[in-house]
Amino acid sequence: MRAAPRSTASTCGRSRCGPADSWGCCPNTATGGKTAWVALGGTVGLCLAIANIVLAFFEFSHPRMLMDLLAVTFALWALGWMVGPTFAGEAPLNGQHFHRQPIPRGTLALGLLASALVAVTTVVTLLAFTSLIVFAPG
Repeated sequence: MRAAPRSTASTCGRSRCGPADSWGCCPNTATGGKTAWVALGGTVGLCLAIANIVLAFFEFSHPRMLMDLLAVTFALWALGWMVGPTFAGEAPLNGQHFHRQPIPRGTLALGLLASALVAVTTVVTLLAFTSLIVFAPG
């Protein structure tokens, strides 16, 4: 039994999507302004992550003061992860965009999780949390 040929019609309902666009997402979604915001956010996040690591190298007269400062910075990172997406607008990948595609839900969930982990924010956060490794031996 032969597989049915893939449809070349756009599934997103936008006229600017072409036949090569098999997932129904428009190919030119990274505009200049959006790319600039991503670059600015990545740069600011990288600077804050480096500042977090440098903070772990400091020595205070009271050892608990450094632990308290690191706890506050980690709480701010967590707050940023909770509040930040509200300013980002609509998520670029949403499970509802794929409801017409023949993908099992488990596979789709793993794919969306993997796509969320492949981002600038994940790398910057992992870099910021290396300050725990710097602080641990002290």
